[in-house]
Amino acid sequence: MTIEEQQTRQPILTWLKGFGMGAADVVPGFSGGTVALLTGIYEELVTAISHFDKTLVGHLAKFDLRAAARHINFPFLAMLILGIGCGFITSMLTIHKLLKSPETSPYVFAVFAGLILGSSRFLWRAIQKIRAIGPGEIVLMLIGVGVAAGISSLTETLVVNPPLWFIFMCAVIAICAMILPGISGAMMLMIFGVYHYLLGIGDNVIHARELPRSLTICVTFGLGCAVGLIGFSRFLKWLFATRPAGTMCVLFGLMLGSVVRLWPYQPIKEVTPTTPAVWVVLTVIISAVIIIAATEYADRKSSTKK
Repeated sequence: MTIEEQQTRQPILTWLKGFGMGAADVVPGFSGGTVALLTGIYEELVTAISHFDKTLVGHLAKFDLRAAARHINFPFLAMLILGIGCGFITSMLTIHKLLKSPETSPYVFAVFAGLILGSSRFLWRAIQKIRAIGPGEIVLMLIGVGVAAGISSLTETLVVNPPLWFIFMCAVIAICAMILPGISGAMMLMIFGVYHYLLGIGDNVIHARELPRSLTICVTFGLGCAVGLIGFSRFLKWLFATRPAGTMCVLFGLMLGSVVRLWPYQPIKEVTPTTPAVWVVLTVIISAVIIIAATEYADRKSSTKK
């Protein structure tokens, strides 16, 4: 592949990865952070977000837009955010409806569970490149699994007409969860009881209903996301710089622990899924694992030929 082809392809790939992140954030138990980790852009994303700092403010104060763009890796962030937005809206209009249907929700969960299990090999190899996996690394993985499984088992509540300060705090916590693989922002919003409420607000905005109130809630939620995202990304950047192997092990465990929430036979709130045959669900999960494995094999073959 020529340099020109790589430069043309890179923004498209970044958009597609962002699309996957946005689509994943609608599914309780699956997070955009998981997609970022599996597609190899996790550290780049965390670093770019953490650069929303005093240096950026200095560049903007001097109207040095080129330096500001370089500092935050603007081309990467712009395409990623565009993809996230498109993926989120598409998923909200499609996957969310499938999750609400008793006939289809078990199969949607099965597909995502299979994707996580099949993709776990990527992270395992990435950790091995940093450090040989020993008892300490296994313990950190198990801690991650326990945390994700514990959070996944919490019961969903329901809050009616929450105040703005509560929406702001939910946004701060949910966006931090979104960055972490295995703890999805959607799942945290369900635990706090505002998941369905906020989906209704999004639907109001799309259909231009109750716009003043709906837009106020959207702005409040967005501000909370910005505060949580910038603050938490700096902490993650520090962890990657000081404890890369340990950080990856915990993230790996968080990702695997999320399968508890994605288990097809676990009903979600206000939905009583029909119970499909075990062999059908296992077939869906195994098919997703095979697709991931085949994709990985083809990618390695392609890389070897270059």
